[in-house]
Amino acid sequence: MDLFTTRVLLMAILEAGIRKDNFFLRMFYPDVFTFNTEKVDLDMIPNKPKIAPFCSPLIGGVVDKNQGYSTSSFQPAYVKSKHAVTGSNTVKRLPGEKYTGNKSPADRQKALVMQNLDLEEQAIAMREEWMAAQMILTGSYMVEGENIPTPYEVSAGRRSENNISLISTERWSQLDHDSHDIWGDIEEYSDLSDGETNIVIFDPKAWTLLRKFKNFTEALETRRGSKSEVESTLKDLGKAVSYKGNIGDVDIWVVNEEYTDRDGTTKKQLPDNTMILGHTAARGVRLYGAIQDLNAQNEGVDEADRYVRDWIEGNDPATRYTKTESAPAPYMIDVNSFVVVTVD
Repeated sequence: MDLFTTRVLLMAILEAGIRKDNFFLRMFYPDVFTFNTEKVDLDMIPNKPKIAPFCSPLIGGVVDKNQGYSTSSFQPAYVKSKHAVTGSNTVKRLPGEKYTGNKSPADRQKALVMQNLDLEEQAIAMREEWMAAQMILTGSYMVEGENIPTPYEVSAGRRSENNISLISTERWSQLDHDSHDIWGDIEEYSDLSDGETNIVIFDPKAWTLLRKFKNFTEALETRRGSKSEVESTLKDLGKAVSYKGNIGDVDIWVVNEEYTDRDGTTKKQLPDNTMILGHTAARGVRLYGAIQDLNAQNEGVDEADRYVRDWIEGNDPATRYTKTESAPAPYMIDVNSFVVVTVD
């Protein structure tokens, strides 16, 4: 820095970084449940009663069998994010602070602690969004890593036919964009769902391919509707998500979310050329297992979606640590209400 030139610091600019939004959590997982147990059980009832039979009022009715139920049991993942603040950190100018240093070391320590807690929350939310997206994309996710001795899968039981990969001449890049009825194809794919489809989600590459089809662009209505799901999600719309319009009662979204993996690489939440057909009323839940920390238990917060703590260790020198931990398990109950298609 040229010390002989007068200057003033305008502001601290946060670089663009990755595109993140937590779209899947916000759109499909509205309900939160916490537990003080290590595992979570779900009783699944078929809910397929037979249509009532015709009968004579003079003859006894037919006894239908009880449908019964099955129990799904799984263990929520456990995640932690931890940072340290040392004395040497507190004597250096913070981003946005005047060059002359108008903050005391104690002020900087407090600011660094709050900054670290914010980073920890973002890190855990990023992991939850990845789990939520994987549950919709594949119906399951793997809990694995260098600190997981025995990796395991959390699965909601997606039917294999609900995931489609187009091949050969079926690929969108190989179709006649002027004459092919691409929206008719999409409606056929939606028939594989357990319910109706009122939302279709694309990654940017699939969206680029779709826009080439004449019958789609002619049918797309780009004026915003007033549906509650759309309006509530549009309130916090970020750079990673774009609402494109609707065809009839089906809303069209493009999601370009990213996350930073543990090795530092940037990855996409949605694979290239992905289309997701679903319904906004699909029952997705955010489940949280017990906080397995004695400090949390002693404080009476062993059942929570987050446990946040900061403390000081050592005397020569002392180091202040912050830590946020959670046991999240996003789970899509209506996992077969989604159909995922790789279009090219």
